Amino acid sequence: MSKNLFTYSIIMLLIIPIFGINFVVNFIGNIFIIIILVPILLLIVALLIFSSFKKNTQICTNCGLTIIGDYESCIYCGNSLTSNSIKNNESNKTSEAIIEIDAEEVN
Repeated sequence: MSKNLFTYSIIMLLIIPIFGINFVVNFIGNIFIIIILVPILLLIVALLIFSSFKKNTQICTNCGLTIIGDYESCIYCGNSLTSNSIKNNESNKTSEAIIEIDAEEVN
């Protein structure tokens, strides 16, 4: 009986440190995830939201108000916002937007 108790005691003394080291390594890994990777993930999400807001902003040419959203007129002064963007796009000539490139042979 004492031989079985001694054997089980040695087995337990060998198994407990293995699980203890595994616990410490997992704990350090989880702390690393919480301290380092979660703020990086939150920063990436914040940058995506900021770029989405920046893409949906319009600036009134009359009063200078920055408007978030697709409004047809300024909510402060009533100036038309869609006509300004259409006029700016129509004023560009196609010949100014196209770049012609001549091919040259390289020796």
